Amino acid sequence: MDKLIRFRDAFNELTGNRPFPWQEDLYMRWLSQGKFPSSCNLPTGLGKTSVVAIWLIALANHPEKMPRRLVYVVNRRTVVDQTTEEVLNYRRRIAELNDKDLLQRQLGSLAISTLRGQFADNREWSANPSRPAVIVGTVDMIGSRLLFSGYGVGFKRTSAISGCTDATPGTGSGKNRTLTADDTITCTRRRNWTTCLRTSRRLPRGRRRRLRCSTTARTPKRFPMPCS
Repeated sequence: MDKLIRFRDAFNELTGNRPFPWQEDLYMRWLSQGKFPSSCNLPTGLGKTSVVAIWLIALANHPEKMPRRLVYVVNRRTVVDQTTEEVLNYRRRIAELNDKDLLQRQLGSLAISTLRGQFADNREWSANPSRPAVIVGTVDMIGSRLLFSGYGVGFKRTSAISGCTDATPGTGSGKNRTLTADDTITCTRRRNWTTCLRTSRRLPRGRRRRLRCSTTARTPKRFPMPCS
């Protein structure tokens, strides 16, 4: 119960709102234990973007269990911009906290990068792989980096950038890995991610990837257990 109360307080500090039951469930049953659901089936308007805030809280409280980077994939540029602005608000709220606050101590150096067309990569997320980072991008920009062919990435940096976005399970300790959250998977599964998977099979054997991620679909298939 104390852990749930602490989560509610931290969530309110980051977002200014009380968490929904599904958000509490995602933290208590999954992220706080170092586990990740394969999907969260949620209707529009129920706070899917708050997955970022929940991950931040889990990273602050359980850094040994959480990947240091979260890649949040969306299929439209406008949604990328909205999500980036929301994450920037999280960082501003963290900066306003007391120096003794756990969120401030653990996440004060949070890096935020946006990967989409017409935007230059600020490289905050890849300059220091040990730094907590949130990367928000479109399917094409994230997928191309996973497949060693990132747009605007020189050939000498492709391996390093692919390693920073790699979410392959079982590789390295939790702090060195990346968690990928694909928003509105119902729109992207058939076309974009299928293309990435097919392309990955054509890569040399040493460069092949098993792409796995947690997804937040906007069309629920079952309730009341949204995350499974």
